[in-house]
Order: sequence, then structure tokens, then C-alpha cells
Amino acid sequence: MATLFPSKMLLRIAIGLAGLAAAGSPAWASNWSMNASSCVPNDTAVNQYFVTGGSVTHRPGSNALITLYCPITGTWGSNKPTFLFMTIMNNKPFDELRNRDAQISAQIIRIVASSGTLVKIGPALNSPGRTIAVGERIQGQLFAHPFDFKNSYYYVRVDISRKSLTGFAKLFGVGMSCLTCPAN
Repeated sequence: MATLFPSKMLLRIAIGLAGLAAAGSPAWASNWSMNASSCVPNDTAVNQYFVTGGSVTHRPGSNALITLYCPITGTWGSNKPTFLFMTIMNNKPFDELRNRDAQISAQIIRIVASSGTLVKIGPALNSPGRTIAVGERIQGQLFAHPFDFKNSYYYVRVDISRKSLTGFAKLFGVGMSCLTCPAN
């Protein structure tokens, strides 16, 4: 019978322990997030936005609506997400007449696989009516949904809008989590 060299034996033990640790550890993938530049832009958004360091904002001279579609993958096991969040900047939420100017809104959408029916999940998350000079994480209201990835597809639709050319709204990313998720 061949004898194992100590280094090969240690390697086999390490691989075995790593496998056991992975099988017995909690599902840390209960949170989902995506940086803005990984989302897919709508056709009307082409040439209307800049991507900088993973974030998305309007090009100078553009005030067209930027719509992004961020696909959601179902990797969280038994810890279902219960809220949506986004990290944003916004220098001009209102104009001089207190009308909305720069704004970002996000909405979870379900597509029923058998019919293509679109269903909104939970309330939309809108940027607050105050200046956010640096990136800030904004959390949405709690919701409950079973997330059936066998029979549905899911994505987050994000709209970045501005009425004036001086308004500035930037999306860094969107995500979902839950109050009881291990990574919180």
C-alpha cells in the first residue's frame, strides 16, 4: 500500500474540511445587490447616460429618462428578502418652484413565466425630497413575497430622471435584503 506524503495528506484533509464547512454554514447569499453599471439600459437611454466607477448618471445636456433593468438571481435559500434598497446621490430633488427635478425610483417586477404578465412586488422606492451630496443608502418599506424562481423571472426597474440640466441624480446600485438575513 502506498503511503501519502505529509503535504498530500494535509491537502486532502484541508479540502475535506472546506467541503464540510461549506455544507454546514448558513446561506450568506441571502442578500442580493448589483452595481448600476451591471444593469441593462432601456433602448431610449442609449447615449443619455455616463458610467463612472460602476455608477450611472445623466450626460451633460441630457434630461431624457434613463431606465435600467437589473436582473435578480435567486440565491438566498430560506432567507427571503423583505426590503429593497439603493445607494444614490441627488443634488437637486426640487426646482425653485418646489416641483420634482432630479429623482430616482426603483421597483421590483415579477414576470410570470407562463404568461409574461408583469406584477409589481412591494412598494416603489423613491429618492427622498432632500439633497444627498454623497452616496447614501436608502431603504424601502418592508414587503412579503415568496420569490418563485421556477415559475417567474424577477428584476428591479430603476428610473433616473431630471427635468433641468442642472439637476443631478446618480445611482450607485440597488439591492435586496431582509431584517433577519445573516449578513445584516
